Amino acid sequence: MNEQAPTISSGRSKPGKGMIAILIILALAIAGLLIWIFSIKSDMDVLLTEKETQRVELQSELDSLMYEHEMIKTEYGTLSDSLYLKDSIIQENAREISKLLDTQWEYYKVKRKLDLLQRVSQGYVRQMDSLYTVNKVLTEENIEIRQDLQEVQTENEMITRDKEELNEKVEQASILQIYNMTAAGVRDRGSGKEKETDKASRVDKI
Repeated sequence: MNEQAPTISSGRSKPGKGMIAILIILALAIAGLLIWIFSIKSDMDVLLTEKETQRVELQSELDSLMYEHEMIKTEYGTLSDSLYLKDSIIQENAREISKLLDTQWEYYKVKRKLDLLQRVSQGYVRQMDSLYTVNKVLTEENIEIRQDLQEVQTENEMITRDKEELNEKVEQASILQIYNMTAAGVRDRGSGKEKETDKASRVDKI
């Protein structure tokens, strides 16, 4: 009697098509995500570069403005001390803008502050020019007054000197008249008439 041996299936089970589809979808999603992240990073790099360029430009503009301000102060010298209050406002605004540029900042906010600082600085220059003009006029008037005063003093000295010289001449003339004076005998002839005489017996007065 022949017995038939039971058959045993030895083949491996193949993965389902659904699993393969899921893996493909996941791979595509990961690839898309990586591309998106790379694109975002590139955009951020561009934005950061642009922002840094803007920061450098604004800082350069601020430095140039403050350099010109200091040059104007040096040019006008002590006259700039009269606008100390406005100068302190300019310095404070410049420090505030510089601090904003060193931290988180917004372009338009800093730009507005910088524009305001430029207007204040321009007003400072106009006031300084006005003060310089007024000071120049006053200085010229003062010089003219001193020149006039000097001329008056010179004229007074000349008048005084001429007067002294005249007095000396008068005094010298008086002395000369005394030296040249001669004594003579006078005879009274009556009726108020007098006659010079050299005869002692006829002299009534000298």
